[in-house]
Amino acid sequence: MKNIIKLVLTLLVTNLSFAQTPIDYNKILVDVLYKDQHYRTLYESEEDKVKKEEFEKAMIKADQENQDIVFPIIEKLNNNEDLKLDENSWSTCFLVLQHADLKNQLQYKDFVFKYYKTGKIKNYEYLIFMDRIYVNTNKAQLFGSQVLDLPNEKILVYPFLDDTTRAEAFKSIDMNIIFHSIINGKLGYSTNLTKKKTIDNGLQYPIIKLNKDEFVIYGVIFNHDKDKGVPNVNISINDKSIAKTDDTGYFQILINKKDIPKTVDFEYNNQHYKQTIEDIKGDFQLVLKALTSFQ
Repeated sequence: MKNIIKLVLTLLVTNLSFAQTPIDYNKILVDVLYKDQHYRTLYESEEDKVKKEEFEKAMIKADQENQDIVFPIIEKLNNNEDLKLDENSWSTCFLVLQHADLKNQLQYKDFVFKYYKTGKIKNYEYLIFMDRIYVNTNKAQLFGSQVLDLPNEKILVYPFLDDTTRAEAFKSIDMNIIFHSIINGKLGYSTNLTKKKTIDNGLQYPIIKLNKDEFVIYGVIFNHDKDKGVPNVNISINDKSIAKTDDTGYFQILINKKDIPKTVDFEYNNQHYKQTIEDIKGDFQLVLKALTSFQ
């Protein structure tokens, strides 16, 4: 009987000990951060196409695993639980959310804004998040942080709004930007005019700045292997030829929003592709197609 009582007491003490041990979320998020960055680093540094695709799949899998860990943590934070997160842990939560799909980004948009206002999320992190939501909903980005690396080794900057609107956006997040630039896909800014430099844009396609009444249809037509752009692809709207792709396969059509067509037609060597304008309430339609899409 004494042995049974001792056993019961031992189990109670053990359970109490476990119950009183707090979860170290910072330690958990260190592992999350490693997975978030590890495969991205491998993907970005790899030149072999096959290996790059493998790293991309591993990256997507790691992102999902990280989201399964981090989203419940964000829910706890939303419920005002004090998880004793350090600065790196806050950044990690934000990174995982940055790499989530649009549905989850929209779901936690208020969370990002709330903790940006309290200083837990930095202003440059906030601007990246907001730009990403804008471009994923076919809206011109506010700040200019979102670019796309293309298979022909060129960089495409998503459209953003005019200089005045962008300056106001920077001020709204306490960034009084005097000089703003995007060089080879990298967002740069300065609060000191003496730091302004003239740098060759190199691999970067032209930057598109839109006013509130403008809509742009733009993109690149690639060859069958998707490693080079196709020049002289004819582009028509309402059976009227209005543009051709340049030597790199790039094209850009700027129109008034009241004139947005339902479709745009592409023709090359008697082969055709019809692009539907997906969101007439947006600011742009990006077209990235290979000749294999032409019939």
